[in-house]
Amino acid sequence: MKVSGLKTVRIQCNYTIMDIANKLGVSKQTISAWETGKKPIPEARKEELAGIFGLDKSFFEDIPEDKVMELISRARFRKIEKGNEFYTYNPDEGNDPSRIGYQMMYYEDIRDMTLTEELAHKKDEQRQLEAKIHDTFSGKKEYNIRDQMLFIDRGITLYSRFVDLINLFYDQSPLDKMLYYYRIVEMLDGMQQAMGRMVDLVSEDDIRGYGEIRKNVDDAEQLFKKNFDIAHKKANEVYVDFEDAMEEAVEKGLPFSVQYPPMEPELTERWVDARKSERRKKGGANGRRKR
Repeated sequence: MKVSGLKTVRIQCNYTIMDIANKLGVSKQTISAWETGKKPIPEARKEELAGIFGLDKSFFEDIPEDKVMELISRARFRKIEKGNEFYTYNPDEGNDPSRIGYQMMYYEDIRDMTLTEELAHKKDEQRQLEAKIHDTFSGKKEYNIRDQMLFIDRGITLYSRFVDLINLFYDQSPLDKMLYYYRIVEMLDGMQQAMGRMVDLVSEDDIRGYGEIRKNVDDAEQLFKKNFDIAHKKANEVYVDFEDAMEEAVEKGLPFSVQYPPMEPELTERWVDARKSERRKKGGANGRRKR
């Protein structure tokens, strides 16, 4: 199956249809017609395209799969024109060959859209995530002011620490940066699994095997569960002691300044009755926890 060589090369080199149209002094419709095969590309235009992309003019016809594979296997060189980032398959002829090394070379698979277009999509995803982060800071709208403040405090703590972690991550060497990235993702995935949410571990750009990722995530899950269970047991004991003290103070009519949540007298009485009933069902003496 053949594909449009011009469109394939254009996208790989990060040129939009308008970019090429402006370079050649033709309309967008003309470029589109060339790419769809509605109009043939004049030989003179093929020569111009060959100069822009650093390729033989045969690449601008419809090309078979072997030609596509050749494009993938060849290096592209980054260049900046009027603040825009483009690529060519040959370094600019005007450059001193001894200085070609400063241009970075890129090898990658065939793209469906230009880098600039993909970047725009990524920025849209970023804005959506930022909006979601903003919503999580204040909790649900029906929460009272105290709860909203608590959510904001916790959000500031979590996200500020995560930002600090990302900044440390960026300071690492290229190799360590990649390895730290995988470790961070695995720890976060393990925590999600520990909280009951299974995650998709498939990653197309991962250099490791699925089995290794699965093991690392499962290990992170078990570590989180172990530490959580220990902390939960201690916290539950403190909470039960607190409830016992609160219940006793309410029954005796004594002030209990840290009563939480604050309740009206009628609700307090109903809460005490509910607590007694719950404890009786669990076999507690006189409705209160056995010590």
